[in-house]
Amino acid sequence: IEGDLLVGFSEVQEVTRSTYANIASQSITIAESHTTVLSPDLVYLVDRGSYAVRDTDGVTGPDTQFVFTALWRNIDGAWKVHRAHISNPTPE
Repeated sequence: IEGDLLVGFSEVQEVTRSTYANIASQSITIAESHTTVLSPDLVYLVDRGSYAVRDTDGVTGPDTQFVFTALWRNIDGAWKVHRAHISNPTPE
């Protein structure tokens, strides 16, 4: 997935199905979360944390740092992710 631009739910679903096929579970820790209300129907979210995955053979990988940003829109009364991005910064 590195460097790929995925547009629309179907593209994300297609790529993630094969990428995550061997993952049995995932643990996620949110260390910091910031939410900014831009308007009554638009919210900006930034989360920083770490995750680790356990594969179907029972092997757990290392904790991996991430930063996740999302722009949420209220469309006809339902909140939906309009844009999202995740990156894995190199630990200092």
